[in-house]
Amino acid sequence: MASSAEVKRCRELLGALLHLSVNTRPYIATAINILSRFMGNLAEVHWLAFKRKSLQLLAGADIQFHRKSRIDIALSSNLPIALVFLPAADIAKFVGEGNIDLGITGQDVIAEAGEDTVGNVDEVLKLGFGKCRLCLQVPVSSPYKEPRDLLGKKVATSFENLASRYFEKLGEEVAGNLPLNGVVGKCKTRVVSVSGSVEASCSLGLADGIGKAAR
Repeated sequence: MASSAEVKRCRELLGALLHLSVNTRPYIATAINILSRFMGNLAEVHWLAFKRKSLQLLAGADIQFHRKSRIDIALSSNLPIALVFLPAADIAKFVGEGNIDLGITGQDVIAEAGEDTVGNVDEVLKLGFGKCRLCLQVPVSSPYKEPRDLLGKKVATSFENLASRYFEKLGEEVAGNLPLNGVVGKCKTRVVSVSGSVEASCSLGLADGIGKAAR
């Protein structure tokens, strides 16, 4: 986990970002590197908690197995079951394609997988752990205060499908209130797909806002 000194330093540098000019990019890079490391550590903690809960669920069902190091498949010693350990983002696809009979993953992952996958997946049990929500965020100094302010702008996120559907629906709801954000007609938000360091997107000019999962 990140040390208290790293957390303090991260907050100081993030606060300084609001006052940096274009000519101080090295300092921005330093802040982003520390932030990325800190957020990566938090993500790892959340993943380990999810993994622990999943293993407890398997143990409660008396599914006995031993997983060897760096091996993604383990056979149960007391039941005719093979356990396959995959990234959470891949599980919905494998279940939807019929390669796996049952999976443990997040509802956000299933929703992000798209209509083709969702239509082939049945949710049989809500486990009640690993809860999160998808949030829109902008810099403190940003002029954008409401979700509709980002219509026609750029949003960076690792949830490209969910964000695209959200802004598509939002655009339809407010299409009658013209002009909107200086544009007459329906505003199409450009959703930029990023896999990590989403927080850096606004500071580096990649996006006007970000969409990310938060606990």
